[in-house]
Amino acid sequence: MNSGQTVYFVGDVHLDARIPAREKAFCRFLDYVLGEKPDALYLMGDIFEFWFGYRTVMFAETIRVVSKLAAISEGGTRITYITGNHDFNPGPVFSRYLGFDIATGPVFLDLGTQRVYVSHGDEINTEDRGYRFLKSILRNGTMQMLFRIIPASWAYYIGRFVSDVSRKHTQKITDIPPHVYAAFSDRIAESGFDVVIHGHTHKPEMKTLDVSGKQLLMINSGHWFGPGYYVVYENGKFRLNEFEVS
Repeated sequence: MNSGQTVYFVGDVHLDARIPAREKAFCRFLDYVLGEKPDALYLMGDIFEFWFGYRTVMFAETIRVVSKLAAISEGGTRITYITGNHDFNPGPVFSRYLGFDIATGPVFLDLGTQRVYVSHGDEINTEDRGYRFLKSILRNGTMQMLFRIIPASWAYYIGRFVSDVSRKHTQKITDIPPHVYAAFSDRIAESGFDVVIHGHTHKPEMKTLDVSGKQLLMINSGHWFGPGYYVVYENGKFRLNEFEVS
């Protein structure tokens, strides 16, 4: 990608039928993106509070958002869905039927002269053993097979319960330990990256770190629990913007 392109990044929306205002706001945001017609849109995980990708079933409460994402894609914007911990199994809806690119780990971009590392962010805190244990259970092949054979309505409520437990756990972890974040930043800088965009910790922030004499721009894409946050790359620069939810 060249510096003349426009790219949007958004994650940690946690769409939930129990919070209709959030869905309405996110739909307005997607209408805005559709009108802006960016070159690319990166969905950075946890777009839904719970999503499990069945082959032939889609939960009714997701239809409005999925339809708007489809319209953005059909309008010429390339969409990449980076899976999170609440939507780790997107299934065929986004890839086979809507033509999105699916990434189960970090994505590496070249934007102008900048090398950019984009991820959900749950890989950064290597010391969060509780989360990593829960993640290993949820992504276990046997667990996913059980989800497929039980009625979808049962799976929905079980999945939402597990998602609530996962979110409560991550909310307790307010910060990535400084030494863990520093080690991650060192690895990223040594790998030749200039910018990191991640979420997961729900802390909207944009700051520049001096890592081994190199300037590394760190952007946390935030959340949608109050105002919604999203990142824009335009005219060779990054911005962290707010979108009013209420």
